Amino acid sequence: MMPKSIETIMDSVREPDKRIIHLILSNGGQAFEKDIRYTLDEPRTTIWRTIKRLEQKGIIIVTKFHHQNLVKISDNFE
Repeated sequence: MMPKSIETIMDSVREPDKRIIHLILSNGGQAFEKDIRYTLDEPRTTIWRTIKRLEQKGIIIVTKFHHQNLVKISDNFE
């Protein structure tokens, strides 16, 4: 499957989703969930739900790294 441009999905996601995507992209394509939460100053559950929604859409991938959630832009996007 050919990688999609991240801009192609930006029109189809909610504003909170866009904020998280922009933050991850500005951090080299990955960020810890706790850093996203502190930077955006949003409640833990709000960030968690948004990340889960983006993960279900295949936009991001969440992995464990030293007992923390590391959030990365999926390889399906360039």
